[in-house]
Amino acid sequence: MCGQLSQNQKKLFNKNNDLRKLTVKVETSRHVRLVLYDVLGRQLDVLDQGYRSADQHRLFFNAGHLPNGIYFFALETGAERIIRRFSVIR
Repeated sequence: MCGQLSQNQKKLFNKNNDLRKLTVKVETSRHVRLVLYDVLGRQLDVLDQGYRSADQHRLFFNAGHLPNGIYFFALETGAERIIRRFSVIR
């Protein structure tokens, strides 16, 4: 297993900000990509990419620009992928 990807947590919400916190646990040091997809599987953004040490890493991103809907985070490392779903509802 490449690691763990926690469910996102809302940290701050108003009209223009929808700050989300993700926690990524990397089991062994390796190159990782954290990618945001829409419900149709289109890649919207690469939230994080690079070599990460074996540890727990926190990432914050603003989902305020996304319209209401269902989205997916994918933690990708070579042949492995962990996917978590989240919703934007205002």
